[in-house]
Amino acid sequence: MWSFFGGPKEAPTEQLSYHYHPAPRAPEPHLHVSAEADWVHHGALKKKHLPTGRVSVEDFIELLIVEFGVRHRREDWQEVLDKNRAVFKERKTW
Repeated sequence: MWSFFGGPKEAPTEQLSYHYHPAPRAPEPHLHVSAEADWVHHGALKKKHLPTGRVSVEDFIELLIVEFGVRHRREDWQEVLDKNRAVFKERKTW
């Protein structure tokens, strides 16, 4: 895990962190950005490129459904994403 802390010296808070702790909910490395960080609300992220690993469309769709509550259109959505994610991982070149 890598983290960036900011705020006053007497009470720094985590602002940005890269995590990797394999678990069913987050099996790949991932990025956290604190919604409470002042710089998030003042446009400091505008035109910034935060490096991550290659993200598949399947990972992005699962993020929308699981983390943001977007309604899925089919009951077997997880199976479909898992099947297609496996093909992506098998064939990716970088």
